[in-house]
Amino acid sequence: DGDAVAVLADGGEGSEASSDKNDPEVRSISLDLQPERDPFLLNDAYFPGNEKPASESGDGRKSAPSSSEEPEQAISRLHLEAVMQGNPMAVISGRTYRPGDWIEAGGTESVQFMLIEVRRRSVVLEHAGRHFELRLDGSRG
Repeated sequence: DGDAVAVLADGGEGSEASSDKNDPEVRSISLDLQPERDPFLLNDAYFPGNEKPASESGDGRKSAPSSSEEPEQAISRLHLEAVMQGNPMAVISGRTYRPGDWIEAGGTESVQFMLIEVRRRSVVLEHAGRHFELRLDGSRG
């Protein structure tokens, strides 16, 4: 039926599901398979001027344009705000990306990075065969 079921144990007094007071009461809870809200959707009150995720705006999965700007300078304009593993995605400078998406660093001569990997507290970006690590604490590797 499309619902996930979680079972919780409650060892409280007066359990009617069991004749033995030491046995836990079993309760079934139905959960939706899809969450009610997007955990990566940023609140406009705290992050004004958010743009659509790359997957919605059509910016994802394009070939990278050539640029004369140094990638080290370009990556300094990017800020890693959140990461999610499992179904990996990252929020970078207010936009949601998945591995394989292209991230435009902006600036006068736009440099693009491909999101290669989402790690526990960082992401790995690639530009022209070089890998760069962007961390949640704001540092770069």
